[in-house]
Amino acid sequence: MNTPDLPTLRSAFTPALLTLLLALLLAACSPDRHAAPSAETRSDAIAQAEAAAGQLMSTLVSALSQAMKEGGPTQAVEVCSSIAQQKTEEIGASFGLSIRRVALRARNDLDRPNTREEEILEKWSHTEGPIESLSEVITNEQGNAVLHYMRPILLGDNCVACHGPEEQIQPDVLAAIRAHYPNDRATGFQPGDLRGAISVEVPLDQP
Repeated sequence: MNTPDLPTLRSAFTPALLTLLLALLLAACSPDRHAAPSAETRSDAIAQAEAAAGQLMSTLVSALSQAMKEGGPTQAVEVCSSIAQQKTEEIGASFGLSIRRVALRARNDLDRPNTREEEILEKWSHTEGPIESLSEVITNEQGNAVLHYMRPILLGDNCVACHGPEEQIQPDVLAAIRAHYPNDRATGFQPGDLRGAISVEVPLDQP
């Protein structure tokens, strides 16, 4: 039997083949960071997301209700523009997760949805009947395994003062909206309309 000489063996191991072999070796030796979480882990993540979303909603509703009592819709616009993003960040930090409000027709540019959030909001906007919160384990834009949770926000009766048809919004309120949100797209809604959602990502990867 003929034994391959050394040059023949060297030529067999092309750079592409060596790269493939190295990738297979690393995959075999590395744990799967994105293995499906246990039912308990997923349940705990959903509970965290629901709690954070609930706290954010109650915090903002309380602040806006107080502003409406004290100074009407104009003051509500002022308060929303000054605290909404701050309170959202604070609640996310306290729970150790990512949380934001998103909308197809955003008032604040920071609330524009990513591709996944946009797809869900589009689907919800064509849904007849009640819209349910949803959760799914995904790999986020940073490549990390997370539990993604979205809770719909429906427009309340009092919210039309700032989010209703423009012709029905008081001139001083409309002026305040345009001053604080020059790219506003969040008017023209009716009570019960889908206004947007609270989007939460709970990390699942282990350090």
